[in-house]
Amino acid sequence: MEEAHENKDELEGKRLNFRCTNVLKAGHGKPVFCVSFNNCDLFYRNVFAAAGSNQVEIYECLKGGDVEMLHAYQDPNPEESFYVCAWSIDPQTSAPLLIFAGVSGVIRLVDCREERLVHNFIGHGNSVNDLKVSPHDPELLLSASKDESIRLWNIRTRVCALIFAGNNGHRYEVLSVDFHPWDKHKFVSCGMDRSIRIWSMEKAHGTVIKAKHWEKPPSTFPTRVVEQPIFCTTRVHANYVDCVKWKGDIILSKSVENRVVMWKPDMVGRSSKKDGVDLLQDCEVADCDLWFMRFSMDFYCKWVAVGNRFGRVNLLDMRTVPIKQVAKLTSPDSKGVIRQTAVNYNGTIVLACGDDGAIIRWDR
Repeated sequence: MEEAHENKDELEGKRLNFRCTNVLKAGHGKPVFCVSFNNCDLFYRNVFAAAGSNQVEIYECLKGGDVEMLHAYQDPNPEESFYVCAWSIDPQTSAPLLIFAGVSGVIRLVDCREERLVHNFIGHGNSVNDLKVSPHDPELLLSASKDESIRLWNIRTRVCALIFAGNNGHRYEVLSVDFHPWDKHKFVSCGMDRSIRIWSMEKAHGTVIKAKHWEKPPSTFPTRVVEQPIFCTTRVHANYVDCVKWKGDIILSKSVENRVVMWKPDMVGRSSKKDGVDLLQDCEVADCDLWFMRFSMDFYCKWVAVGNRFGRVNLLDMRTVPIKQVAKLTSPDSKGVIRQTAVNYNGTIVLACGDDGAIIRWDR
């Protein structure tokens, strides 16, 4: 009944009434760079993870605004600082899996049912800024790094199947990646070089399949390098691009220019260019001029939640023309930089985390 109600959701552009119901402080007292709901399994849809310092904490959002800590992982290296976390699911046991990484470049995989570290993925030569699990195959993971590369891993066989880098790759830190929602071969990336690139794995699909069935030691796998994206542009933003997401075939991207841009790559037709863009909408977001401030969307891609440097989260309705702000979320207990937001499956809970070590919850 809850899902049926949410499918008939508010009219486009209607104001949404959210209230702050909880403010947590991370035990380490340092910045929290990432919050992420588990959208891989609806049974755990209100479970989220928060990453910061050398810790990752797992919580569950309960009724009435309460939040319960379920589990915490602390890295033995006190110099580690986790920037990102992502959820997957074990296809054999259905156990929730949490993947996280940061400054060391080592990607950790934890089985949350057994509460144990399963594997460390080693390969990147510098910090990892983003992780994305494929919506088409929970075994496939993309990692974006300061070493200017993107890697595709199979988390079950522990193999690095593909590396996206080289002469036509990113020229500086890669900050964000996102799988296409229905084209399993395609993903988008962005970074400090101002570029947004679209990559295809279609020609390397045989290598991806080979990695899926690899039974020898992971280090012996013949990893393939993909140097050529199918699209690249620097026309959308004039500065670092720190967040990018698909909305169907449309791309949403954010830079340090106080705006979120909705655009479409010009990739079809005789007049198409390899760097051509069709700018659809440009939404100003005040005080969003620092890098590594990442937005999120609800499961149905109706709303974007984007924070700013004064502890406020703006909720934008992406279905309206022009894009309309439908809620402004604030908390009296947190005024610091918002580093990332997260929206639960049905759009009833918004989370934010930031530099003051706070994790803020709003409900409607």
